[in-house]
Amino acid sequence: MAVGSDAVLDGDTRRAIEALSTEYSWLVDHGSADRAAELFTEDAILSTGDRVVSGIIDIRRHLEERARNRDIRSRHVVSNTRLRAESPGRVRGSIILTVYRRVGDAGIPQVVVADVEDRYRLGDDGHWRIAERTLTPAFVIGEF
Repeated sequence: MAVGSDAVLDGDTRRAIEALSTEYSWLVDHGSADRAAELFTEDAILSTGDRVVSGIIDIRRHLEERARNRDIRSRHVVSNTRLRAESPGRVRGSIILTVYRRVGDAGIPQVVVADVEDRYRLGDDGHWRIAERTLTPAFVIGEF
């Protein structure tokens, strides 16, 4: 794998990181957000709009709270994945995230399109994890 600002990743690394983003979305959307904490590094930072959560303990607490809220039905759609190697074992990524959401059976559907900037780190166990995720809404339809 070449390293640099425009470095191209090898296929295995790209697939592993794309699978990581997909798994996060699937877990959140299917009532298992609490399990998504396993996808973050111990010192990770998760920033969603105006909320910043630091460290795996607080990220786990945040995701457990989301898992308990069964009134929220959501689907996260990940697209426009762009990945660049920063150094061995470190990758920077950006994605476009579209979230469709409804709170309660009679709730009005909501949509947000967001830019997501990620930093991924390869663990000693050979698994990629999210070290930093910053979600910045670009368009919001309905009250989120």
